[in-house]
Amino acid sequence: MNRLYSFLLFISSFVGFMKWGGGQHAFVFEIEWIIIKQLFQFVYKDLTNPIILVLTSCQVILFLNMLSVIRHKLISNLSILTLGLFYIFLLLIGIFSNELKMVLFSLPYLFLGSIYLSKNMRLS
Repeated sequence: MNRLYSFLLFISSFVGFMKWGGGQHAFVFEIEWIIIKQLFQFVYKDLTNPIILVLTSCQVILFLNMLSVIRHKLISNLSILTLGLFYIFLLLIGIFSNELKMVLFSLPYLFLGSIYLSKNMRLS
């Protein structure tokens, strides 16, 4: 069951929707794809953004947790909480700017993350 939640958390961490000035918008997976392409093209100027580095490292930790390579609960829980903060920010921005897509696409991760953490805290 723990692997199923880890898998669902990993997948849901890519479906956040962001919208910013000038009518620009993107899903998290689209931005991640751009970052991966830039990695292989040796363009590092956008990769030094601390938010991008933290979110990508948290997703890597979730992936390793899904494969049970990392069994350290503290590291896994911290990565889930860090991504949760990002999705809470997306949720709040969506609420305050009346963007229904931002609200709806941030809820799956927050829902699954809260279930995972509550089950994980009960087991310890």
